[in-house]
Amino acid sequence: VVLDAMVPSGATVVGVRVSLDVAHDWVGDLVATVEHEGVVVGLLDRLSSAVYPFGCGGNDLDLTFDDAAGVGAGSLCEPSAEPNVDVSGVVMPAMALSAFDGLAAGGAWRVRVADVTPFDVGVVREVCVTVEFEVAGACSPADVTSTGSAGGVPDGVVDLSDFSFYLTLWALMDAAAELTTTGTCD
Repeated sequence: VVLDAMVPSGATVVGVRVSLDVAHDWVGDLVATVEHEGVVVGLLDRLSSAVYPFGCGGNDLDLTFDDAAGVGAGSLCEPSAEPNVDVSGVVMPAMALSAFDGLAAGGAWRVRVADVTPFDVGVVREVCVTVEFEVAGACSPADVTSTGSAGGVPDGVVDLSDFSFYLTLWALMDAAAELTTTGTCD
């Protein structure tokens, strides 16, 4: 699967998450990678194959790979004569996705899923690559309030209440909601 990220010119990666939804008879057979700008990061490599001879017996895979996750995908698997119904959750990738940090965010992102053993079949149902990026010198709304009105107490997060605050200023044609020609916020 090749995804083309549509981001502003000059945007650089500051974080990546990858979600995979795969229907497969035996997920312990699967290997998955994500590639961008010549960097290849392993997401999974034959889940639990180092522990169990045939790997994880899961029947389907619905995982989100995130460097900040507290658990590896292999810990979700147990051996069984009958495949488990589903292997799902937010897990650490086999290799750190932070390898993409600092690269240009735009362009092609390739996700590859392969079955490395015979006899089982599967279908990739969904792939999602979430790229967090920053653009040097770009305007970003500030954390102005946690209440959505002037005089509120900043809460340390730029969120919906901050967006609402700026949107209200924009609707009132207040210059504080406009961008200058240099691309910085007034």
